[in-house]
Amino acid sequence: MPRFTVTIAYREPMFERYRRRGRTLYTSCFGVTAETDDAAVGIALAVFRRIEMLSSVGWRRGIEVVTVVEGANSDAIEHHHLPPRLPSKPS
Repeated sequence: MPRFTVTIAYREPMFERYRRRGRTLYTSCFGVTAETDDAAVGIALAVFRRIEMLSSVGWRRGIEVVTVVEGANSDAIEHHHLPPRLPSKPS
């Protein structure tokens, strides 16, 4: 099964307003083994949201872009996915 590196670029808009700072882009990277790049993105997003849910902060992370690269070499092809509309976190 192929190996993918999924990078999720995100912001924390509520934190930005709270701290009165400009826009900051953060990234999280996940190594995923999956049948397809779409499956790899789905797995990485599920892990990302689980980590968000378990964090001690109350603000949502706004996904800006998800990038998936197949393989470990620098010639790998990049695929860009629009972030899905995810349900809001229960209060």
